Formats: sequence, C-alpha cells, structure tokens
Amino acid sequence: MIRYLLTFSFMTALPVLARAETKTSLKLHIDADTPKVELFRLNGQSVGQGYAAGQSVTVVTTYYEPVCKTPCDEVIPTSYPNQYFLAGDGVSVTDAFSLESYTSAATLKVHAGSAFGLWGGYMLTGVGAAFAMSGALTYYAIPDTLGTGLHTAGAYMLIGGLVAAVPGIVLWVMNRTQYEILQNGGAPAETAPGAPRSSRRKKSS
Repeated sequence: MIRYLLTFSFMTALPVLARAETKTSLKLHIDADTPKVELFRLNGQSVGQGYAAGQSVTVVTTYYEPVCKTPCDEVIPTSYPNQYFLAGDGVSVTDAFSLESYTSAATLKVHAGSAFGLWGGYMLTGVGAAFAMSGALTYYAIPDTLGTGLHTAGAYMLIGGLVAAVPGIVLWVMNRTQYEILQNGGAPAETAPGAPRSSRRKKSS
C-alpha cells in the first residue's frame, strides 16, 4: 500500500520537476447566461486502494477549491500548474482547462448546461444501448422458425432501445456546458483544453 502511494507520488512529481513554475496572472471576467456558473481550481488528486464486498476497488479523490462566481472580475493565477473548470448549482461540469497562454485580461463566455439534463442523457443512452444490444442478440441468436416469440421480442427490444438512446444522446450533447475564452486587448490566444471550446481575439473597447 505504502509502496504504491510512493510510486504514484513520484510519478506525478516528475512533470513538476521537469518544468519550472512561473508566476503569471490575469484579470478574468465571466459572461454567463446564468449567475450560477462558478470557476473552480484543481488542487490535485489522491489515489487509494481497498476492498469492498470482496472486490478490490480503487478510489480517486479530486481536490478543488472555488475561485469566483459570475461575473468574477478577479485577478487569478494562470501559471503552470494551475488548472480550472466550470460548474455550479445545477450546472454541468466542464473538463479542466488552462489559462496559461492568456495575458493581462480575458473573458470566459459561458453557455451553461443542465446537470440534470446531462445525467438524464447518460441514463437514457446507457439504458437504450443495453436494450438495443440485448434485443439484437436475441433477434439474431434465436431463429424465427422456433415459434417462441423471442425473435419478435428481440426486434422490439432493439427498436425500443434505439428509440430511447437517440433522445439520450441529444440530451447528453445539448446539456454540456459550453464556453469560449476571449483574450482581451487584441493579443493572440491559443485554444485551451476543454469541451466544447474556442478562442479568438477580442478588441478592447
């Protein structure tokens, strides 16, 4: 147990040793369609192993802290290894992204997705896919000539599963929180990791 954690700590420390930390910051403005959007900073992860119900399990704990709420307008550190994500009450969580390539001031334009709608999409897609796969296996594995009715049932399960999965995928896609990072002041900016996202210049008024 101790050896595993020490190995993990050593491996995660390698990128830090390979790259010197610099001190940079910018003033960030959040332009969101709901005041519930918040910016969070990742503080790292820990990994633990144990047993539950006779099975080996791995628990990954992510540590984070709130930075600011919409509209923010605060100076935040952007230097490596600072990573951020967007979330909020009822707002679906984004992937982590970096602001390292942005200078002076930037704006986050956010279209908040629904966390409830996103999880509904996950559930419908998962259940629909499971029904469709079960129906396909039943339909193709059991000949119609046996007269058991399972062949027809498999066809109905396949169709029903697909019908459930399609709106699930739509909910999944439509309820992801979307954002783009705009560099204020006309300086070039690179696209930051996240999904979906974009980056472009924005002239200061």
